[in-house]
Amino acid sequence: QVGRALNPYLSRHDMFAIPTIAKTKSTPTGSHKGGAPWHKYVPLACALAAQPDKAAVGILMDFYGVPRDTPGFDAERSGAEYREVLLGRMREKVNSFRVQPHLIMHEFETLVFAAIDAGARSSLTDAELGALRDVIRNFGGDIEAINGSIATSPSHRLTAACRTYVKTATGISLLDEVPFDDILERCPTFAQWLSEIVAAAHNHAT
Repeated sequence: QVGRALNPYLSRHDMFAIPTIAKTKSTPTGSHKGGAPWHKYVPLACALAAQPDKAAVGILMDFYGVPRDTPGFDAERSGAEYREVLLGRMREKVNSFRVQPHLIMHEFETLVFAAIDAGARSSLTDAELGALRDVIRNFGGDIEAINGSIATSPSHRLTAACRTYVKTATGISLLDEVPFDDILERCPTFAQWLSEIVAAAHNHAT
């Protein structure tokens, strides 16, 4: 879903995304991917950045449930200030302009909330939309402030309001319904990350 969501935006900059999911482990039944620890992301990202056909590499992780081995991790801290500390340490460890880490506030469903705020509804009922818009109002319209815990992360809030919500179906349908610029307007830290990737790619090209 990352490529499908980002490519219409990136195409304006003569770029397109090739999503690669970090592998957690291999078992006799095959490889398991997603939710990898931090130390799995770095060699993968740097190896991709070394390929001549890759202009820039982004690392996209959820702030909610960030791996414990992430540089600067502190189980006692939370909030936007802590997220900035983590990002700073991640960039120090990667130490490459072409590799841009990002911690989405707080997970992929942040973008879905932004789409709903921008007018998307997909298959959601009026009652479901009303409940989700109430969440947005409760955070003063600050989509990226919708926080995360075992019960209050954006994904949990979506599934609580809409029992049939599926990230790869409902979520993508909602994102497809509104201009991506409207989503970026409501998610400034995510928008900043994309602009950094574009800048890294253009710097590499020149």
